[in-house]
Amino acid sequence: MSLETEVSLSVIQFTLLFYDYTLTFSREIELFWKRPRRSWPFVLFIANRYLIILSHVPSSIYMFWCSPLTLYDGISIIVVQTIGAIIMTMRIYALYERNRCVLTILVLLAVGAITVGLWVVFLLPSVPMAVAVPTQEPQIGCPGMGAFSSDDTGTL
Repeated sequence: MSLETEVSLSVIQFTLLFYDYTLTFSREIELFWKRPRRSWPFVLFIANRYLIILSHVPSSIYMFWCSPLTLYDGISIIVVQTIGAIIMTMRIYALYERNRCVLTILVLLAVGAITVGLWVVFLLPSVPMAVAVPTQEPQIGCPGMGAFSSDDTGTL
């Protein structure tokens, strides 16, 4: 995928995410922030909601400056997915009337998923990115990471 396409898709994704947050922000204030009692579900909701935005900022900056963020991206994905899994586990546990058997299955599945995620991020050898085809024109962007370049057909 070319750098231009990757940047465009990233901007579209972040714009839709931010638009969704602005649409629901007034309800969030009304339903969560104005309530006097704070609880673990509240903390998990806020962490899930704002870690997603905060984790996109360095990745978005990466689109314009070259620095390896593969480890950061992997860790942020694991953290956000873990928070989401905890929230869903709490909901399913409540729906099944606090059945401990269901909770045990869900916790074992979550531990397995987190273990696989950590293994992939830290222990799996990283696959090298595709090497860009050399051209006569100077390249803009990160070499080997999908830089802008023109081919003989005049497309990017």
